[in-house]
Amino acid sequence: MNEKAVRGEVFRLMRRMWFWPITQTDVTRCPHGHLAYPKKGRPDIFGLNPTGRTIIVEVKILNLSKDKSFAFSNIEDEQRKWLSRWTEDGGWAYLALGTIGTKRGQRQLWLVPWVVWQLTEKIVRKHQDSIPYIAGKGFKKEMQDDKIDILHLFPLFEAEWKDSSWSLLDQHELWYITGIDRGERQI
Repeated sequence: MNEKAVRGEVFRLMRRMWFWPITQTDVTRCPHGHLAYPKKGRPDIFGLNPTGRTIIVEVKILNLSKDKSFAFSNIEDEQRKWLSRWTEDGGWAYLALGTIGTKRGQRQLWLVPWVVWQLTEKIVRKHQDSIPYIAGKGFKKEMQDDKIDILHLFPLFEAEWKDSSWSLLDQHELWYITGIDRGERQI
C-alpha cells in the first residue's frame, strides 16, 4: 500500500459521493506536440460537482510502521499555496490523510478541510513540527494531556471502511457540498 493506492481509494469515494473526480497527469501534449507539465503543487484530485461546488484534494499518507507522527514538511510549499489560494478565493480544499503500514491491514482515512488543517498546524507548531497519530509516551506532556493528535482532533472527518471501500460519516460537510441527498451511488 502506498500513496498512489490511497489516492485511488479517495478517487472512488468521491465518485460514489456524486463528484466527477479527475486527477492530474504527469505530462500532456499541447496541440503542437510539445510536452506540457502540470504546475508544481497542483492538487492530486479535482472533484468536479455538476450540482454545486467543485473541491480540490491533496492526498498524503502516514506510514505507521515507520512514523508516529505526520511531519508538516510532507506537504510541499507549492501544495500549501494551491490549497490556501483556493480557499482564500472561496473554494473548498481538503487534505486526505490515510494510514498505511498497520498491523492486520487496519487502516484509517481522514478528509480534513484545509482551513481546519491550517488551524491545527498553528496549534501543534507551538510544540513541534509534526502532528502525532496518538500523543502518547514520547510526546510533550501538553500534547498528551490535551489529546492533540490525529485520532482526537479529526473524528468528524474520518472515513469508515465498509464493503471494501471508504464512506464518509453522515455529518461530514462534503455531503452538504454535493447537494445530493440520496447517499452514495453504486459504481
